[in-house]
Amino acid sequence: MKTKHPVRFAGICIYSVCAALILQSCDGKCIKSADLTMPPYINGTVKVADETINTFIGSINYPFGTGVYLINSVNEFYSVVRKNPFTNTPVIFYWNINTPPPFFVNAPPPNNPLQVGETVNIHRCVFNNNFDMDCFFKKAEPSKTEMKMVVKVENGVIVDSQVKEAETPELAPGAYEVLTFPVQVNALGSFEFSFTVNADHSASESDTSNNIFITRPTDDLGAGGH
Repeated sequence: MKTKHPVRFAGICIYSVCAALILQSCDGKCIKSADLTMPPYINGTVKVADETINTFIGSINYPFGTGVYLINSVNEFYSVVRKNPFTNTPVIFYWNINTPPPFFVNAPPPNNPLQVGETVNIHRCVFNNNFDMDCFFKKAEPSKTEMKMVVKVENGVIVDSQVKEAETPELAPGAYEVLTFPVQVNALGSFEFSFTVNADHSASESDTSNNIFITRPTDDLGAGGH
């Protein structure tokens, strides 16, 4: 999940008198609107955060902080800030289902399992997938992304539900934004999420069929320890 060279994806239309194919594909007529989406998988690299405090990415500890990136990863990751009782300093844990944090049963803080009452940040990437070369300068207007979360226990009984919104900024074609939804852990169980990009319909889109992204159920947010 870490690299030194973040990459923001963007297409570019290069005009050249010697490139007939490019001239044909770039006729200067932009007929498509934005296409906001939250893909299940990230191909390439996206930057999540620059940390200056003690940082865990999965089980790897970076004592002095680090840049946090997703590289060819599922578009599904979490973070929680805790305090190290021995040093009285904050420590942040980032993880996803493939890189669980170092939480385990009966571990002392800060490596204890998720606790009721903690605030966990739910992170997801939103992309503008309009790669029409003629629309390179046509951005998606600011919009809102909505997250709905339910927590279920045995027999599918819902013990908690929360709805959150995050501001999605203006996005150029091929650009992305990492959105964060803070939720309070009111119960432990199977967490299920659904996300709706452009939930307020404030951005013009050429395709709205891919605006809803559903995350498969995850026990205790994939943090383990139970």
